[in-house]
Amino acid sequence: MGRGPSTASQTAWALMALIAAGEAASPEVQAGVRYLVETQNPEGRWDEPWFTGTGFPSHFMIRYHLYRDCFPLMALGMYAREMEKAGGRIS
Repeated sequence: MGRGPSTASQTAWALMALIAAGEAASPEVQAGVRYLVETQNPEGRWDEPWFTGTGFPSHFMIRYHLYRDCFPLMALGMYAREMEKAGGRIS
């Protein structure tokens, strides 16, 4: 219990935390960025049919419909900015 498929919004949250901690060039961030880029759909959005919030466990679940778009874009933007500041190549 408590495990499931990766989601774009939750991956983005982890990326933003790692980038804020100075880990933009880490293998973990690279893997997260790769996941976001590879799972982006042709419309430039991410499919995320799962509930990612909990109101009351097993009784009331929450789906924030725009989280799947705004947080991955924010994380990718943070990543690009940090890599450019560091003079690194954006992969």
